[in-house]
Amino acid sequence: MAGAPVIHASHAGDFEGLIPGDESRKYRSRYLGETQIVDGTGQVLSHMTYDDGEGIAFADLELGRVPPTEPIPETFWIEPLPSNASKAWETLASFGQNYYSTVLKPTLVQAPSIGNSKPAAY
Repeated sequence: MAGAPVIHASHAGDFEGLIPGDESRKYRSRYLGETQIVDGTGQVLSHMTYDDGEGIAFADLELGRVPPTEPIPETFWIEPLPSNASKAWETLASFGQNYYSTVLKPTLVQAPSIGNSKPAAY
């Protein structure tokens, strides 16, 4: 463990979505939940799953860094995805990238460049 406390919020529950690339068709799925509050040593102080339903996780958490209990790797910390999940990720990523660039990104307000910026009035 890295020595830092973590508060991980997550959705839980069923939802219905549209199939990327064929938005005329719907699919049903669910958010897994898995909300957790973990202290700096890696001890799980509070945990909620899909079966717990909607709710709020609470725990007394001592803030601050503690010495790591394991070496911190130089690479990603997650295990490789199963092949079917990896293939789905690769397939669906292009739909997300396309949606972001054509629908969401054009609506974002661009910050002024440093040379043209003026202090905000309060």
